[in-house]
Amino acid sequence: MKTVRNIIGCLLFMVIASLAMGASAFSPEQVRVLTEEATIWGFPVVENYKLMSIAFDPSAPQHILFNTLYHKTKLNSAKDRLVVTPNNDTLYSIAVLDLAAEPMILHVPNMEDRYYTFQLVDMMTDNFGYIGTRATGNKEGWYAVTGSGWKGELPLKIRKAIPCRSRFVQVLGRTAVNGEADLPNTVKIQNEYELIPLSKFTGTPEPARQATDVLAYRHEKAQTLGFFEYLNWLIQYHDFRPVEQALLRRFAAIGIVPGKTFDPAALSESTRQAMEEGLAAGLKKIQERSNALGPKVNGWDLAPTDVPYFGDDYLFRAAYAYKAIYVNSPEEAYYPIANYDNDGKPLDGAKYSYVLRLTKENLTPAKYFWSVTMYNAKDRMLVDNPINRYSIGDRTPELKYDTDGSLPIYLQHDSPGQEKQSNWLPAPNESFYVVLRIYGPSESVLKGKWTPPGIKRMQ
Repeated sequence: MKTVRNIIGCLLFMVIASLAMGASAFSPEQVRVLTEEATIWGFPVVENYKLMSIAFDPSAPQHILFNTLYHKTKLNSAKDRLVVTPNNDTLYSIAVLDLAAEPMILHVPNMEDRYYTFQLVDMMTDNFGYIGTRATGNKEGWYAVTGSGWKGELPLKIRKAIPCRSRFVQVLGRTAVNGEADLPNTVKIQNEYELIPLSKFTGTPEPARQATDVLAYRHEKAQTLGFFEYLNWLIQYHDFRPVEQALLRRFAAIGIVPGKTFDPAALSESTRQAMEEGLAAGLKKIQERSNALGPKVNGWDLAPTDVPYFGDDYLFRAAYAYKAIYVNSPEEAYYPIANYDNDGKPLDGAKYSYVLRLTKENLTPAKYFWSVTMYNAKDRMLVDNPINRYSIGDRTPELKYDTDGSLPIYLQHDSPGQEKQSNWLPAPNESFYVVLRIYGPSESVLKGKWTPPGIKRMQ
């Protein structure tokens, strides 16, 4: 399979002089290939805006204010449709930061022995920083997130400063829940988190926040050449590395310029058609790669642990944005994904019943906890089911182990019967995939010495 780097290599003959002339200087095939590359590169930026836009757009159904921490007080269910492949293990806290005026300060209380993490995601979907059990410990503390243009001094009380290249930051907090009975305790902890601007922390006048335009997110528009309207508008707010600045100089040939209005109606017919073909080709490659995120072992995609998340592998980055955006870095949590059974056949709840058997010797090695979660392959969302169970893990009550110490998990549409129902993870009556989440993976996981057993079809 060609990588984005291969595509880049194929386009080296495009000289700077031609770029200045725009898409008209290229053949339709050159425009198509360059558009495909720009689609793969830019997909995570636009997909990230799907969630981030709720802070920009006052008309959004779930509108939130910038620089304000919001908490979800119930575990995710099939009714939650905002983010693909959500977890059912933790309560989420979210915020969209605007760092143009000043740093934002996050306060966390003493967490005692409860796992929590705040994942800081820039506009390119890089996890540029973490605050949490693994990264900073469970003691009370104040942490600063600073923008690329900010220059100043932070109070000594700030335990750590975390710089970002983006003006806008997606904050995703996850606080572990030990079952429904633990929800009130978890919500109490959420209410002790605090997010404030530096000026409030220091008691100084608050600088004015720079106004921005509002570009309402529409999924249908993002599937058309309107994708590039979103992309141009968003990338003006990120400080790109030199390698990406070089890409942008080439993308300028097809109108991909930070802050420039992209108008599909102004394109010639041949350019418009070539760009539509390039967009479709890029989206297709992203979807295909999303089902092959890493080496396949026993039907599981095992994402690599020895590469940056995500570095310069833009197809890898885009595939994760499509399949499981806001995936944690491997050292925080590792996510084997099974789209196939151990015979290499796609998982299908309409045709088969399956069992995932974790043996006594092969129980998932997690420092904090683990879970297996079910998703509909079509929409990448949690699966509606009669027992309202969306995941099974080491904190699930009343699990039944076999006499040999193994743990069978039944993945099927219909109930396996009363005796086995405690270990049943309901599947849709169609194709599905499951994600094994390992919070705090052991060295054996990160070094590839441990792999999950295959999912077997039952006769």
